[in-house]
Amino acid sequence: MAVAALTIFVLAVLLAPGSAAPGLIGLLCGAALVTAGGALLMVVMRMLLRLATQREAEALSLRGELDEVI
Repeated sequence: MAVAALTIFVLAVLLAPGSAAPGLIGLLCGAALVTAGGALLMVVMRMLLRLATQREAEALSLRGELDEVI
């Protein structure tokens, strides 16, 4: 998704000096920002999922140790 955001932004930059309407350039830049935000959200959610699975594995191992003690 980051590549898509960069591609949209490059398209907006290439169209800016020409005869394209300023509103179109603004819409393209807005779409690039939304796409970049989606990419950032995906990165954060993947990181949180990785942390959650690590914590779950740690909790299972600690539960096994607790069962041995009890």
